[in-house]
Amino acid sequence: MAEIDAGTLPPGTELQCDVCIVGSGAAGITLAHRLKNTRKRIIVLESSLFNVRDPFAPQQLEAVQRFQTTSGEDARIFLDRARAEAPPELDVQAHNQDGHRYEDPATQPLYRGQLTAEMQRIDPRFLLRSRIRVYGGTTNCWGGWTRTLSPIDFDRSDLDPAYAWPIGYRDLYEPYKAALAYCSLRNIDPNDYDVPNAWVGKTQIPIAPIPPGPRLRTGVFSVMNGQGPHVDGALDFQHVWGPSLVSSENVTLVRNANVRRLEAPATTIDRAHAQNIDRTGGSPKPGNVVFSVRAKQYVLAMGGIETIRLLLLSKPGGLGNGSGTLGRYFMVHPLNQNAGYVDLTRTAPQNVVNFYTGFPRLKDDPYPPNIFATFVPSDATLRAERIGNFRSMVDFNSGSINLNWEQIPNPFSRIALAETRDMFGDREVLLDWKTLPIDATTARKAIDLTVAEMVRLGYARTGGGDPVITAPGDHHMGATRMSREPRNGYVDANCRSHEIANLYVASSSVFSTGGVSNPTLTIIALAVRLADYLARF
Repeated sequence: MAEIDAGTLPPGTELQCDVCIVGSGAAGITLAHRLKNTRKRIIVLESSLFNVRDPFAPQQLEAVQRFQTTSGEDARIFLDRARAEAPPELDVQAHNQDGHRYEDPATQPLYRGQLTAEMQRIDPRFLLRSRIRVYGGTTNCWGGWTRTLSPIDFDRSDLDPAYAWPIGYRDLYEPYKAALAYCSLRNIDPNDYDVPNAWVGKTQIPIAPIPPGPRLRTGVFSVMNGQGPHVDGALDFQHVWGPSLVSSENVTLVRNANVRRLEAPATTIDRAHAQNIDRTGGSPKPGNVVFSVRAKQYVLAMGGIETIRLLLLSKPGGLGNGSGTLGRYFMVHPLNQNAGYVDLTRTAPQNVVNFYTGFPRLKDDPYPPNIFATFVPSDATLRAERIGNFRSMVDFNSGSINLNWEQIPNPFSRIALAETRDMFGDREVLLDWKTLPIDATTARKAIDLTVAEMVRLGYARTGGGDPVITAPGDHHMGATRMSREPRNGYVDANCRSHEIANLYVASSSVFSTGGVSNPTLTIIALAVRLADYLARF
């Protein structure tokens, strides 16, 4: 229906709708798009006004789509070199410090906050680097890595009865199919990520999976295409899906809308209160347009950290926080790109190297993605070893091991409010991230299992490593966790607050456990499922 700047509204305006979605990243855009053909009146509130493209966006895209993450040292070196070698006509000063493809320089500082020692040690810019307060959200920096959670990830009650989701993989199978379409991955079945033979014959170069051993098996990841008819291919959701949103009859995108409070006199939210940013006269400052949105249903799709901040700002102790779990159980996916090695003794067949190291591209797809294979533990191994999930990428040319693993839910790893304040005078985030001994055990056993598997296969004689955490993996999970019982979490199986009847959360913050898969595909699947649920009201 429209895209408007909140700064053009008369102060004191009250907008009305059926569903108010706060945030326009992968979850928010998916929700709005899924609801656009219903009779619901939808308002999407987006903090940013502009998407300023980094002059080094192509280099950033290349860096994160290779076997890197935005937190990897090699990616930073790559971007620094690109900046140093830039031609004089390129506006180097426009380059944002964290290499995001897009930023709004007026709103990005609202993501500042404080870190306690454990995160400060490995990534002092974590809050600004791993989040983007811009239309399209963090799809403006991701590399498009996609994989479903595995069935066992939904139930780790073998470690603790509370480590079980109230839904399972079967509940997300159909939403996963829709999520794959939103990621322009139209020829992939959700089950294929754990069926390596399903990919044989579908790639531009030949591949072959290693038969599963007694302890490890093969898990597959897909990597979305950064080339195509849209800018950045299928990656930036505001390009792929945004135009159809603002042209639809029932969706209004309100930009420059910074939601500061949710007003809930009892057990329902009555209004969301927002304010614009005034960009005139130099430094950005609070604008004079304070307005509200009155809706039947509210969905927070602000990411796994800022959602919690808004809920904590809305009421002392946190809105809807009778359980005391709001902000707790914050998880990431710890990462070490050089966690270990294997001493290779013979060369693997080329089709095996292609699959596990070669980054092969699929054939016959509108946006042909790349895929790659990794070692992952069997369900029996996870239960016998009593560890979290992991994925171990072995370079069959060099023998290096790139390790990413699951952080076990920890109630003392939490998001709170800092004493420092943003431009509006609201308290910033305090991230008190903490790991448990089991997280270090998971990493050590992952290296041992990977080395043992390569020896068993005859590709190596020995190996080892010191898998300390060198990067946080950039995935923000667990701080409004989904639970069957209100005492164990913040939202129920439908992503609805246990205590606030018309409040929903669309974010990886609802993850009960983290698994090891990149979370965005599951975020989108949960958004699809939530949209279908809301459409029935």
